[in-house]
Amino acid sequence: SAIIHVGKPIDKTFVLIVDEGKLCPIGRTGDVYIRTPYLTKGYYKNPLLTEASFVQNPLLKDAREIVYKTGDLGRYLKDRSIEILGRKDQQVKINGIRLELGEIQKAVLEVPGISEVVVLVHHVQENQQLICYYTSSSISEIDLKQALAKVLNKNILPAYIIRLKAFPLNINGKI
Repeated sequence: SAIIHVGKPIDKTFVLIVDEGKLCPIGRTGDVYIRTPYLTKGYYKNPLLTEASFVQNPLLKDAREIVYKTGDLGRYLKDRSIEILGRKDQQVKINGIRLELGEIQKAVLEVPGISEVVVLVHHVQENQQLICYYTSSSISEIDLKQALAKVLNKNILPAYIIRLKAFPLNINGKI
């Protein structure tokens, strides 16, 4: 999955990117919340999901304001447009380091010649290792590993890098 540039919110809607209870500065990754007058009252017949997703605005302590917690991680770009980096549930802990699979996928996609990428956690006995699947007509596994070694910490380099001709897709076109 790729980084998604979503631009700027529609009129009267705000996208809040928050980390540790504060609005994130440009470039810093945080949780994505949506504040809008168009907000629904919740999920149909699912009060637990409603309670988890429709939450008090983390930036307001003195007033009640419900916002939608998307479960995505994002960041503001220099022009204040928004980039979605992936799901928060894509955070994993490898070698004692908490990391975002979307950040590794972004690093792979920034290598010229890479078309698609998926980074997953692979369980080998009691250890967790990263595995990177990608498509490219020109970049070998060795070339990709060398390119990633220049931009990623060695502790979060995928242990396995596998080039595919194409990703297998389900009937809905999803990997």
